Amino acid sequence: MAKELVINQTHNECRIALIENGEILDFLVERHSHHHQKATVGDIYLGKVLRVLPGMQSAFIDIGQERAAFLYVDDAYIPTLEEQRAAMEKAQTGEPPASRRMGEVIPDELSSLTETVDMKFRPDVKIQDFLKEGDEIVVQIAKEPISTKGPRVTRHITLAGRHIVYMPFIEHTGVSRRIESEEERKRLKDVLDSIRPEGCGIIARTVAEGQSYKILKNDYNMLVKLWKDTQKKLEKAKAPCELHQDLT
Repeated sequence: MAKELVINQTHNECRIALIENGEILDFLVERHSHHHQKATVGDIYLGKVLRVLPGMQSAFIDIGQERAAFLYVDDAYIPTLEEQRAAMEKAQTGEPPASRRMGEVIPDELSSLTETVDMKFRPDVKIQDFLKEGDEIVVQIAKEPISTKGPRVTRHITLAGRHIVYMPFIEHTGVSRRIESEEERKRLKDVLDSIRPEGCGIIARTVAEGQSYKILKNDYNMLVKLWKDTQKKLEKAKAPCELHQDLT
């Protein structure tokens, strides 16, 4: 029997079901909101450094929202490839990784990053050494604003697709912890290693389990295109402005 696509559209919600032989293969819901008016996790901005706070090892960034965003030193420093590889080697020799809040973005998928990579690449580097007032930097919302606090941002960009998460700046191959089969984890890791170019990262999300090379590669290509589009916008952008709105 042919596959059926059932679409139900209401004023603020669209629901899509893919059905084959009476069985739902996939079910997607998209809710329309006035999300562009407020900072949402995953959105990417070109921000301007308002103030660097050496005492707190953090900075306030103007991203064009009501309240300035907060950037912590570990989220602000983009390590070189050499530093990343040295950190990876160190992690593999059994030294425990530093605690990491990056998992707040996509908890189940990015948790694998904290298992193998110590994101405190250079504990000796101080925020005032590489950021100064007036600098324009690309940041991503890691935590939405709460009451009087502005959003929390990071410079470690992650773009989440249906099956994978793409990291343009961090070299890493990971698999969601929720995929428990060692055999499947190894298969996915091999597939991702064959897709991933040097210097960037890919993490298989939980729904990647059992998916083919072609499906994962298509997801990867789509995310790379999104990132290239974001970089194109950056060429003409003037801070503060939004560069990319995360996929709903």
